[in-house]
Amino acid sequence: MGTDSQTYAQLARWKATPPAKAEVLSHSYFNNNLDINAGCSFLIAVEEFVPKGATVIDMGCGSGYIAIKLYDMGYKTEGVDISEEMLAIFKQQAGTRDISYRLSDIFNMPIEKLYDAITIRYVFTHYQDYVSLLTAVARHVKQGGYLFFDSMTSESFDEYRKFSGRQDIGKSVKAHAPYPFSDADLRSSCTNLGLSVVCRRPVHFFYSNPFLYAMLESVDDYLEELRDQISKEEVFKFVRWFESSIHKHWPLDFCGHTMNVIRKVS
Repeated sequence: MGTDSQTYAQLARWKATPPAKAEVLSHSYFNNNLDINAGCSFLIAVEEFVPKGATVIDMGCGSGYIAIKLYDMGYKTEGVDISEEMLAIFKQQAGTRDISYRLSDIFNMPIEKLYDAITIRYVFTHYQDYVSLLTAVARHVKQGGYLFFDSMTSESFDEYRKFSGRQDIGKSVKAHAPYPFSDADLRSSCTNLGLSVVCRRPVHFFYSNPFLYAMLESVDDYLEELRDQISKEEVFKFVRWFESSIHKHWPLDFCGHTMNVIRKVS
């Protein structure tokens, strides 16, 4: 499958991840409560729609947080990533678990088998041509199987403009929330690809949320304070409660991030 210049450049950056950066990223995935909160959204969604014992591959798996946690929950998991450095850490983190992994980019990964479900975290937000990415991923799931991925909503950027009074998206906002797409665009693309949108749920209200950022004087100062506060167990518990009991019922306009549950129907 061909790739455009933006996609190729992003793949090259990830492939060239140096060892020191890989260690920093992995430590955050397994220890930073912001990343753990994001991971929880995937674990909960998979558990709701996919029976235990099913095959799940985590694409863009990094150091393996999602694949390892799902394995511990009773799924047969695999991982794929373009970075050798991240996969080396994945191997260490997996320990004696029976989890296989492969080195490949998602766009050109050979179809060796089909899976009951695919998870793909922190990937769609980095690619402008999300339809090509969705097309590549969907090739690897069984008919009737599920895709789980997070993305940004363009509706939340519309709310940012409304509440901030600015037509341009500030650099700090754009840096934390690149390449959004609308609900209508995703549903149309899914229909063309033989996919069906099962649900789209708001996640990560406190992070990468343009609607929230519109009310702040400094996004960077806010994020620094957020990282400090969410490291406290009582704050993390509140965030998990808020997102699981209240925020999931909010409209997409006010969420920034969404958890997308997509099913392959043909």
